[in-house]
Amino acid sequence: MKDVYKKLMYSAFLYLLIVFVFKYLNDYMTLIIMILFLYFSTYLFNGFMEKCFKESKGFTTFISLMIINCIVIFTMYIMARYAVNKSYLIKDGIMYLSHIYEILEYSVLRKLQFGDLIKNSFQIFLKGIKYNSLLTKGIVLTTNFFVSYIMANIIVYFILRDKNIITTTMRKFLSGHSINAFKAKLNNIKLILVIDFKIMFICTLTTILGFYILNVHHGFLLGILCGIFDLLPFVGTFIIFIPLLLYYICMKNYIVAIGLLILFLIIGIIRRVFETKFLKNSFDVHPLIIIVCVYVFTKNMGFIGVLTGSFYAISLKEIWESTQIN
Repeated sequence: MKDVYKKLMYSAFLYLLIVFVFKYLNDYMTLIIMILFLYFSTYLFNGFMEKCFKESKGFTTFISLMIINCIVIFTMYIMARYAVNKSYLIKDGIMYLSHIYEILEYSVLRKLQFGDLIKNSFQIFLKGIKYNSLLTKGIVLTTNFFVSYIMANIIVYFILRDKNIITTTMRKFLSGHSINAFKAKLNNIKLILVIDFKIMFICTLTTILGFYILNVHHGFLLGILCGIFDLLPFVGTFIIFIPLLLYYICMKNYIVAIGLLILFLIIGIIRRVFETKFLKNSFDVHPLIIIVCVYVFTKNMGFIGVLTGSFYAISLKEIWESTQIN
């Protein structure tokens, strides 16, 4: 019984620790994501460079970072160029969504007394975004982004260059068991990220295919938007599906409306089934524990709760399977 109380205390402490850390680090999340991205992408390439060139670690790390940065810049350039060339598709898609909202505002939403609320909220939003304030915010955000990116490059460079020194120093202060546990947690996080991107890819393809079958206008663009919004649990795909569903009901196209409702339910089922299946196969965690943990953490943290909730579910399993906690 005493061991059960200990495990309960450890579980509660771990929950509070995760919530506190992520709430505190929220302002630095952009920098942290950049560091993780650059570290993992450069780490693999850096190992290859060290085998090919017998130069100092500083040199190979610098070259590896430069190559990764060139790939990132080139990718962003290609995406920006494609967006400019295909801007008419984006414009048509936005106009199409605006047209849907305009029709709904004068029909269903007004009857449901949501029309005035949306209209007033939109007017307040427009008043808050004046040209000067928008320009100022844009400059600040862009500056912060570039400063964070430069800082991330510098931090990753020194971490990779002095990897052996950092590891040796950590071993002096931590036991071998603690280091192995930390490495295991990092591997768990990597697996969770891979699983989430797999699920997002599957759901996006399913949405695009469903839109094409139902002959929804701008199905590809709306499917991509659904995939992006799907990163926001319990809110995401509602932004696209609910207006589309109400629009086709207003147009008395009930077959497409029913099809959209079925597609929405299918995507939700696919996400939950694959999420629990992948996590259960990878970590042998009961699906109910995963669903509850993800729900609780997403309510507190938003999108990042998908990762932290999965991580907490895995940690709970390890705590309760341990026979003794020192």
